[in-house]
Amino acid sequence: MADFRPIQNEFLNISSSFSENVNDDFGCSVVNEILDPINNILNNLSMIEENEKKIKILEVDQMLLEARTILP
Repeated sequence: MADFRPIQNEFLNISSSFSENVNDDFGCSVVNEILDPINNILNNLSMIEENEKKIKILEVDQMLLEARTILP
């Protein structure tokens, strides 16, 4: 499973640095039209990753429960 936190943190550092130095409309449009959507995608990927982890945990718990019912 991928871990998007390091990627997201690096992106946020780069994005923040860029945003702090924006002084014109073009820079603002880069933030709004490029950087913000990328950040949203990374957030969505992180949520998907967390949901997949939760599903795997539930699957393991289910298998353990089934194993316990089989064993005396």
